[in-house]
Amino acid sequence: MNNFIKPLQLLLSLIAFSSCEMFMEPGNCTQAKQLYDTAIEGRIEKKYIWKENHGYRVLEIRNSNSEIYQFLCGWTYTHEDFYKFVEIGDSVKKDVKSLDVKVVKLNNDSKSFLINYNCPNMSFLNEK
Repeated sequence: MNNFIKPLQLLLSLIAFSSCEMFMEPGNCTQAKQLYDTAIEGRIEKKYIWKENHGYRVLEIRNSNSEIYQFLCGWTYTHEDFYKFVEIGDSVKKDVKSLDVKVVKLNNDSKSFLINYNCPNMSFLNEK
């Protein structure tokens, strides 16, 4: 009987271990929640590809207090249209409890983008 139980325990352990990921929040949802809880208002100061960090596309936004917010546009949740649209000098505004980012160009053209990081579970939108 012991010879049967040990392989069964190993099999059940492997199944439990491999299925843990489905109970964890995906990283892109964590980033969406962080963005949702953050207000952003400032100007694009730098725009570049951070080759040493998986090729993330980075926007550095300086607010009126001279603080810099680093906005990462990754490959798994591409917002290529957003990254291509913004230029250095553009104004960016995002309210707390929102995922809408408004970009105002130097010529006053503006466009809004929904930045949700392709999160499959947006239940945090209903939190107060």
